[in-house]
Amino acid sequence: MTDLVVRRPKFDFADDVPWEWNPQNPAFSSFMNATSMIAICFEQLIVAAVQEAKPLITDPAVAAEATAFLRQEAQHSSNHRKHVNAVIEHYPGL
Repeated sequence: MTDLVVRRPKFDFADDVPWEWNPQNPAFSSFMNATSMIAICFEQLIVAAVQEAKPLITDPAVAAEATAFLRQEAQHSSNHRKHVNAVIEHYPGL
């Protein structure tokens, strides 16, 4: 059994999400916007690699860790996609 706890953070992207959503730290806003855009693809790559490796995993504990990791990455990817979609809605040119 794995010790990894799959977190399901809830972010509210229902309202308008401006590019500079953290006015006290605009550089952080820009950095996280870019990170969200990159993370969607990066996390999909990680998930694909782990899914490809799963049939080769013979240790049940390692297999459980891989499954939990995939669930965690799915949560990350979902939140990054929601964030990017909200920013694109505000800035359709993206």
